Amino acid sequence: MLPNSPSPGSQAEVDKLIGLVRSIPSFSRMSQDEQDDLVDELLDYECYAQASRLLEWRLQSLDQGANQRLSDFCRLMDIQCNGLEDFAGFLAVAKRCVHTLALPFSTIRLQIVDAILGPENFASHAALLRALSSVVADRAQRVLLLSRLALITEKKLFGEGEVEPIFKEILGLDPLNIRALRFYRMWHIQGGEWRSAAGHLQTLIKAYRNPHEQQRAAHELAQIYLYSLNQPEKARQILLAHCSDSHLDTRQTLVEALERLGSYDELLDCLDDMRERSHTPQETASIILKRGQTLLKLERYEEAERSLLECLNHDSANLLVHEALLSAQIGAHHPRGIAETLDRMVKVSANESNRQRLQGLALSIRDLFKGHPPERFEMTS
Repeated sequence: MLPNSPSPGSQAEVDKLIGLVRSIPSFSRMSQDEQDDLVDELLDYECYAQASRLLEWRLQSLDQGANQRLSDFCRLMDIQCNGLEDFAGFLAVAKRCVHTLALPFSTIRLQIVDAILGPENFASHAALLRALSSVVADRAQRVLLLSRLALITEKKLFGEGEVEPIFKEILGLDPLNIRALRFYRMWHIQGGEWRSAAGHLQTLIKAYRNPHEQQRAAHELAQIYLYSLNQPEKARQILLAHCSDSHLDTRQTLVEALERLGSYDELLDCLDDMRERSHTPQETASIILKRGQTLLKLERYEEAERSLLECLNHDSANLLVHEALLSAQIGAHHPRGIAETLDRMVKVSANESNRQRLQGLALSIRDLFKGHPPERFEMTS
């Protein structure tokens, strides 16, 4: 009740209500303050239909400024939604308000969505935003509205299956919209649609302004081309174009791309660069091993042997290093080195039968080539 209102059910209250009704025809001749007082008193007595008609009449006036029209529209929407509980009527007034006043999204959210519907009524928020999206003329403001609708639908209403058409609409308005592109990137990855995911990542690289985000997207794109689309050359091109000075560690992806392409000389250069930037002994050992294995593929056996012997200084227990070193020494025709490598393999092998076999091979090599190792020989396992 308003201050100084008569007691409910009293004769004074009845007389006041009669006076309010009788004053309605004089509404057009009242001052704005008197009009506002009359509307307030009608609302206080839940005379929603009468208050609505008075506000509608005032909204037709050409003398109103934009702020007063917005205020009247908001009062009318509040009556429809919370007084008459007519949500369809509320939506109709909201659409008329937004269209007539060309409201920005910030005003829509603060003065209509949150103020009238309440900040937590997300189902009603979504219904309102969907209705208003068709009347917001400004493209940027419509994108903001649809982005909010997408967030509510996905995160608050858990309508993951309903959010895709919203993002599709956003991309139609803003082809470089980062949030929509991220959504479709994940959408296609989850569906195994790798080419479509790659297309959206390519657009994301253009859309990002932050170079770190560009590099992250480029690295993910290169991985898709390498591992999912089996296009190592495309992966190589992307990494060299976007990630050559990246703060991310994209080198392992580049290494595998070069290895699949058989670009071993370029791979060696990449491995040398990786070694210069290596931070741990384990990382250094891994790089040197890969370098030795690459030299083996190029049949540069003596270089491979030197690289792999160095690797033993960092990782003496790794059988992969010993096996690669053995291949290098066979290719380089170094029987003494072969025997020494077999001895070391005996020490690191966990299998007793393998140890005995390796010991036998080492003895055979020493006996066979004692004193006069041949220029060339072959060894079978």
